[in-house]
Amino acid sequence: MTLIYLALAWLAGIALGASWPRPWPVWLCMVAAGGLTGFLGRHERGWRLAGALLAAVALGALRISLSPLHASPLRPYVDGPAVTIEGIVASAPEVRATRSELVLRVESVAVGEETRPLRDAVLVRVPRESPCRYGDRLRVSGRLATPPETGGFSYRHYLARRGIHAIVDRPQVERLAE
Repeated sequence: MTLIYLALAWLAGIALGASWPRPWPVWLCMVAAGGLTGFLGRHERGWRLAGALLAAVALGALRISLSPLHASPLRPYVDGPAVTIEGIVASAPEVRATRSELVLRVESVAVGEETRPLRDAVLVRVPRESPCRYGDRLRVSGRLATPPETGGFSYRHYLARRGIHAIVDRPQVERLAE
């Protein structure tokens, strides 16, 4: 029965870690470690079980926070207001029927007057005739969106495995350098 409780606590940690901001699993691990050291002095089974359950929640949360599917520094900006990102086109554009898709290695993000350096990648969808090429430095303004999930296929997970965590559709693009 104890194993079932531990498994449920671990799953609860994964659910909490997926829905809360990234720094909290570290805080929870610290609380769990402190709680476990306090519980080690007691020999009552209930206290040891409570410490083990708290540790399982912390480990589940830590596990999901380290997953490449959830560990995007851009996560706070996705599905929010328009942002301006700067970065370098990381590969040759993929030309589609009506658009080109660029993988942009983001170096900074700006919201209003605040600019923050960060490292991540986004998929930028531009008109097919866009002059952007591999290696160009771009400034892109638009809304970062979560990649869609349609039917049984998760485009979000597919892109996350490639290190891409957001899509920018029809942005304003300024080429800063070739």
